[in-house]
Amino acid sequence: MKSGIDVGTLLASATLALALACGPEAPESGEVPSEAGAPAAALVAAAEAGDAEAQLDLGNRYQDGDGVPRDPGRAAHWYEQAALQGNPAAQLALGTLYFYGIGLPRDWERGVDWVRKAADQGYPAAQFGLGYAYGSGRGVEQDPDKALELYRMAAEGGHLTATYSVAMAYLDWGDRYLDEAEGLAWLKRAADNGHRTAQWRLGIAYAEASLGLPRDYVEAYRWMLLSEMNQPLQQEQLEQVGLRLTDAERAEARRRADAWRERHAQGTREDGTPEG
Repeated sequence: MKSGIDVGTLLASATLALALACGPEAPESGEVPSEAGAPAAALVAAAEAGDAEAQLDLGNRYQDGDGVPRDPGRAAHWYEQAALQGNPAAQLALGTLYFYGIGLPRDWERGVDWVRKAADQGYPAAQFGLGYAYGSGRGVEQDPDKALELYRMAAEGGHLTATYSVAMAYLDWGDRYLDEAEGLAWLKRAADNGHRTAQWRLGIAYAEASLGLPRDYVEAYRWMLLSEMNQPLQQEQLEQVGLRLTDAERAEARRRADAWRERHAQGTREDGTPEG
């Protein structure tokens, strides 16, 4: 029986939390760019005057190299200024920098303290990050029950990777947590909300008639197509499923995939309810 959680998977998930906090990378240049047409000096002035949103924005820009040379130390400074004012996105970003020693000495306990502050405000990405800490036992005593509780809170707040993580808890964490029906429900929810790995796993479940699902190669092909997994082994598996279908069945699977994409673009799930 598994006693905890796969740390490698969680580490990748925590890296996603940093990405959620700090945003995508952008080209470097020598100046802080304008925000909504305002001069760069105005953003700096607002941050220096104590505007928490401006401080968070400036931290993000230094962390990402967005219009300025990337400088994690300056990013940490501005995140801390905003975090001290209670900004949950800044608290998560600062905590994650402590997790990985980016711009700050690595200190999991201090990182957990900051992430907890954001989680206590109901910030889903921070609830997910704190769940990771409890799941891996970094900065806190390992507690898979607490990890799952936090993942569920984050999932209910709309955090997609947390939704998939809840599914994995019920399917993969061992006998103590095993609940195939509950895991499948969360897996379907993650897949229907656009989580690519969840879509792939759901497709495999239909192909194998596992997780209590009937064997359905049309549904398997549909979800495997949607996942857009393109590794050689995955492409081979997709091809093998496709070979079990008639031309008409493959066309039906593609029609269902296209219908999902259209709904997803409109922000609705298969049952017509809003995604989340």
